[in-house]
Amino acid sequence: MTDIEKATVPAQAIVSITHEHVRVDQLPALIGPGFMEIGGYLESQHAEIADAPFVAFYGMDESIKLDENDMRVEIGFPIRAAIAADARFTQYERASFEAVRVVYTGDYNAGMMRVYQDIASWLAERGIAFPGLAYECYLTGEDVPLDEQITVITVPFEVPKRLG
Repeated sequence: MTDIEKATVPAQAIVSITHEHVRVDQLPALIGPGFMEIGGYLESQHAEIADAPFVAFYGMDESIKLDENDMRVEIGFPIRAAIAADARFTQYERASFEAVRVVYTGDYNAGMMRVYQDIASWLAERGIAFPGLAYECYLTGEDVPLDEQITVITVPFEVPKRLG
């Protein structure tokens, strides 16, 4: 069984890029380069990164499935203080939210579906509807073998609001 913990995620300034109508086979070409692009922008703005980069997956159904041919994906970084947005990057304050969190070690292409199913069951057992949103924070880089990758999966009890 997956070790699931409750967590309060603090409000954070976020800089991100959102992609609509993404196919699952497009993710590798979007995520790594997206992190690099945002990282370059943050450096040019002298912004300080506050935490690990994330990918948010929107529109998951109650069975934890996404339409693999039409996903909405947000790629982003939490930052310490707000900066100016531009035409390419969105900057906003994400409100604090209550969530469940799992630290997963392993190939994110192979074993994470089981973790998501465990999270959905945990929520259902407590009468909490799955919100259709999950954040994945990647704590290890591409140089780490897939079976040693560390990913933190965070699922809000309800969808966090943007502030400001």
